[in-house]
Amino acid sequence: YSFCTLLMQAMPDTILSTNNGGINVSLSFPDLDLPPISFTASANSVAGDALATAAEEWGIDEGEVELTFSGDVIPAKKRLHSCLVGSDTEMVVVKKKMFVFSKERICNSDHNSNEKVLFEYQKQGCIYFDTPTFATDGSIDFDPSWLPNDVGAVSFINPSQSVVSVGSSFLNGGALSEISIPGMSNVTSISNSFLGFNSIRSIDVSCLGNVQTIGNTFLYCCESITAFDASALQNLTLIGDSFLETCWSLTDINLSGLVNVTAIGDDFLSTCKLLTQLDLSGMINLCFIGSGFLFDCSELVSVTLPDESNMKAVPDSFLCKCNSLQHVSLSCFKNATTIGDDFLNNARSISMVDLSAFSMVTSIGYNFMASCKAVKELNLSGFRNVETIEDNFLDTCTSIKDLDLSCLKSIVSVGCYFLYSCTGINLIIDEDKRHLFDGL
Repeated sequence: YSFCTLLMQAMPDTILSTNNGGINVSLSFPDLDLPPISFTASANSVAGDALATAAEEWGIDEGEVELTFSGDVIPAKKRLHSCLVGSDTEMVVVKKKMFVFSKERICNSDHNSNEKVLFEYQKQGCIYFDTPTFATDGSIDFDPSWLPNDVGAVSFINPSQSVVSVGSSFLNGGALSEISIPGMSNVTSISNSFLGFNSIRSIDVSCLGNVQTIGNTFLYCCESITAFDASALQNLTLIGDSFLETCWSLTDINLSGLVNVTAIGDDFLSTCKLLTQLDLSGMINLCFIGSGFLFDCSELVSVTLPDESNMKAVPDSFLCKCNSLQHVSLSCFKNATTIGDDFLNNARSISMVDLSAFSMVTSIGYNFMASCKAVKELNLSGFRNVETIEDNFLDTCTSIKDLDLSCLKSIVSVGCYFLYSCTGINLIIDEDKRHLFDGL
């Protein structure tokens, strides 16, 4: 073992005291058959002096310990060196493995400053370690901007499992190909921009079973990720905006664990262009979906939503630009009172849509099913309470031959371009309401 390996694996008890000549350091390893070490070190080279003392007392040949450094170089014994990386980190290299030790951090009362909370990452065969910063709310944060460009993998290690929340921009923009997070089993909340803009192909989130809330842009723009399994996230209740948005390579996704989710933010899985099917039938507690739900998922063929829900509105851009969509279950919107803009806009492959359950709807937004050129069967019998229809209702739905709108008993306003380009259509309208449609 090298001293660094022992320090990382055994986590020695360290006692520091000061005198006029520097810092008195006492190291002991209760779990290992090694004698304790005591020495005096300068105030800013404790790690380097500890390495030197260990090398001397334990008979480590000085050729086995090679240090590289940047910034201010602080000499230590036996040609060993420590250096400062930034203002609070000491970096040493032992046998071509690099270890980065953070000095004491200022933490709140919920976190011990000596907590062994670590990141591990690799570069060209070297192993790096660092500790995250604790924010004032007790969350952890980690800015990857200082990582070398060719770092391949990062692992979050937290032996005591003390971390309960993750701050904003955790490893966001790291351009990493492998990420593991085994130290997050007690995390209950994840803030915005978690692991976005990375090159990972998959990530194991089974340790996040205690997470209750996820902020915006979770795994945003991870364009290489091909699979995601959320079956373990059974305590999750809230999902922020842009969850897995622009994960262009995603083809395999399991969201069966999201049984307690009550709200989904905007742009959920939007622009996941290779996703072909999605089963959300288990999300029986869902009460809210944000705008841009599955927006521009151009290869999506089938979507299964829960049979029952308490959702009060169909959001804007719901399944908009899903060009390959052929089937979607919509009974979960039976309590919705509004349909937002761009509902199924440009869903060019769907041929049959049943909205008979939409009996509570009173208003329909712009571009309702515009350019659904393949739709032939359309059941709007549930629209008996609709009062307003905005512009471009069924615009360019050129395959519709018969349309029964006699259900529109409460209609008072119809926008422009109603049934635009739908030539030769057989339209059935309540005679008392015909004047609202004349000339459109």
